[in-house]
Amino acid sequence: MTRRRTVAVRRAAAADFLARRTKLEILLARSDRLTLAEADELRALVHVEVDTADQLRTKSRAQDRALQVLRDRVAAAEAALVETERDRDQLAHYLVAAKRAAGAETVVDTPAAIRALAAAQDEARSHPEEP
Repeated sequence: MTRRRTVAVRRAAAADFLARRTKLEILLARSDRLTLAEADELRALVHVEVDTADQLRTKSRAQDRALQVLRDRVAAAEAALVETERDRDQLAHYLVAAKRAAGAETVVDTPAAIRALAAAQDEARSHPEEP
């Protein structure tokens, strides 16, 4: 469904809702002197409004559940990133210790170098140089 079609459908639904609501208000204002046909019409309008409200509540609950699933996924992804960074730093410390044990002449502080490189890459992504 295209966006225009969706907007048109929404506008039609809003116009339909406004017409029903107007009729409902008129009938409620005259509720003490309604004919049987008008009372039946009022009853039908109220049922339509109640059904519409129920559908909207159902959609709202479904959207809330979907949003919570996405929040949970983001939280899990963030936790995985924290764990991965912790593992990376631990492995980098092991690498530095292994280099020192092997007698390397120059030992770079690998965890700090990795963090600096990652920060530089993040900075480059957030502020790309203009051609």
